[in-house]
Amino acid sequence: MEEKILQEILETVNSTLETVNFIKDNAVTKDEFNEFKDGVDKRFNGIDERFDRIEQRLDNIESELRSINAELADIKSRLDRLEKQVQEDSNAYVNDILELRQRVQILEQQVKQLQPA
Repeated sequence: MEEKILQEILETVNSTLETVNFIKDNAVTKDEFNEFKDGVDKRFNGIDERFDRIEQRLDNIESELRSINAELADIKSRLDRLEKQVQEDSNAYVNDILELRQRVQILEQQVKQLQPA
């Protein structure tokens, strides 16, 4: 029975030793971890810088779009005023033409009356 207990203890020790050796062989050291962390930090800093540049470019684009929208609003306002003015001028021209036609008709009638038959 003692031999069986000793055998179980030996198996447990061997299993534990295998686990410890596996961990020792595959675990990273503090220096390796710090090196990896520094590399990751550098990469993230580079990515942060790229995002900052992209954000700045987007801010510039948004600013330009606001400027373009303001200019378009101004152009639309000017176009609306111009369309209104053209419509008013066209109406005035139509009225002038109609009035001139009436006057020409009156003058033609007066000329006919003055002509000998």
